[in-house]
Amino acid sequence: MEKTSDDCAPGEKAAVLPESSRTVRSCVPVPKIEEDCYDWWARHEEKCRTACSFRAEVVFLGDSLTHFWSGESGPDYGEGLWKELYGGLPVLNLGFGFDRTQNVLWRVAHGELADQSPSLFVVNIGTNQFSITPSYSGDTPEEAAHGIVCVAEELHRRAPDALVLLMALFPRGNKVREIRETNRIVRAALPAMPFAEWVDLGGIFGDENGCPREWFYQADLCHLKRAGYQVWGNAIAPWVARSVSKKN
Repeated sequence: MEKTSDDCAPGEKAAVLPESSRTVRSCVPVPKIEEDCYDWWARHEEKCRTACSFRAEVVFLGDSLTHFWSGESGPDYGEGLWKELYGGLPVLNLGFGFDRTQNVLWRVAHGELADQSPSLFVVNIGTNQFSITPSYSGDTPEEAAHGIVCVAEELHRRAPDALVLLMALFPRGNKVREIRETNRIVRAALPAMPFAEWVDLGGIFGDENGCPREWFYQADLCHLKRAGYQVWGNAIAPWVARSVSKKN
């Protein structure tokens, strides 16, 4: 596991994404784009109601990798691990299957973080920027990175005292080049985001070529098995424990 929140490597200039990146579609909030195995709008409405009645110290945001960890309105690929780790704690899962960065931006602007002031965001979003469908032609690594940075900046704007824990994109199927390049660009932008830290599990989930290690993944080599979620949970446990303890 690699955690980075410090300066760039010697000779490497800190990357500051241009203001023009805010017009890239990965940074422009939109609601549901894709059909998946659950009702996107119903889940959004449920999460808006939850925001009004539940105060979270830790908020997970992302796509199906986050969504299907908990088994809420979808598969439970974590096989009960979410409840074991976070059951009864002030932890909120705002993962939505097949979401992209622009969907997360829309959701947080439309009620899912209403009245919330968490101390920690765990963000794993961006892999679906490379999912080409009839509804979406796919993004470049630069566009994907812009979207990830926009999400981090928007979360900071809404909860200035919170730490944004950015997960490097996990190895996935045949997207080795796209994943590596996106992670490189986002990591280079970190010095301009002192409110964010970086956790990279690529060396565990991927082999020396960046290809997924099958024992952590479902057959699609995108979604995790329980073993993968256990690695993820262990990696972020210190941050979660510190945040949850603030509630007590």
